[in-house]
Amino acid sequence: MRPLFAGPVGAAAAAALLGASPAAGAARPVVVQGSLSPRAALFADPVHARVDVLVDPTVVDPSTARLSVRLGPWTQVGRTHVETEAAGGLVRRRFELAIACRSDACAPAGTTRLARPPAATVTAVRRDGRAVRRPVRWPALVVASRIPSGSASATPPPFVLQTTPPAARTRIGVSTAGALLDAAAGVLAVVAVVLAGLVLRRRPAPAVDARSPLERALALARQAESRPAPDRRRALALLARVSGGRDAGYAAEAASAAWRPDAPSTEHLAELVARGERLEENA
Repeated sequence: MRPLFAGPVGAAAAAALLGASPAAGAARPVVVQGSLSPRAALFADPVHARVDVLVDPTVVDPSTARLSVRLGPWTQVGRTHVETEAAGGLVRRRFELAIACRSDACAPAGTTRLARPPAATVTAVRRDGRAVRRPVRWPALVVASRIPSGSASATPPPFVLQTTPPAARTRIGVSTAGALLDAAAGVLAVVAVVLAGLVLRRRPAPAVDARSPLERALALARQAESRPAPDRRRALALLARVSGGRDAGYAAEAASAAWRPDAPSTEHLAELVARGERLEENA
């Protein structure tokens, strides 16, 4: 802690604040002083409140000093800042907070009114365990109205309504910005065309299926052996259609198996596929 009062004059001032004799200091071990800044404020403006607590550390434990504020219509803005400093043989605890009153209790009926600051109490604990309580006495606070006298009751109220939007401010002209955007759009279009051409040139050509129609039909039929009955029917029907020019009997048998009332079995389909493969090999 840095010293608050330095030299004999400062020590004398601290002794005068608590009492010139040890007996007086024991009788008043805690001295509280409250201040407000500013002393006159507009309605709803924040006010800086400060409470200085001067403690005789031989009688009272300075770390137990606490500030309790009953805000009422007031609102605390932010947190309470606490600072502890040495004052010769004394210790000062300073509490700082911002408060604002935004309710009708502080609204001026005319141009100004005296507002009642929130009630506050400082408590501390003596070395012998007893509690010490001191009220905070605030100076007078004047709250001023934000509007001229009589404005609220005037008809119509003398308020100015801004109906014209402010002029737009830009670093470059609108026509220049449009031209730059058009040029950028053209460049992006050219880049897109070039990239599309590169992608199309690198795309491999589709593979050509060199198998005969019967070979493709047989491959599909092999896959259909493990599929449901409708797939087996379609595979046999395709075999019948593409093998008619090779072997009319084989094509008729495949068509009959495809459209008979009972579903074609996997075994029958496998047998027809094997015969078709031999037919393709002998072609």
